[in-house]
Amino acid sequence: MNIYNKLSEKQRKMVEETGDIIEDKDYNDEEIKNIQNNVASYIFSKSKNEIGKEVNRFSEILRKIEN
Repeated sequence: MNIYNKLSEKQRKMVEETGDIIEDKDYNDEEIKNIQNNVASYIFSKSKNEIGKEVNRFSEILRKIEN
């Protein structure tokens, strides 16, 4: 799956916040799972009061890159 084409520029920049840089290439299932895990770890590294906001902010991205 080419995640680069599925995400907007804003969404790609949001993923960069989590430590991943999205390139214009086909990602295999393991690479996608790693990106999903990094996003989840980023969300849950936030304070208790910020987690809900971050879940809302990243939920569309996670839906788009689901297998």
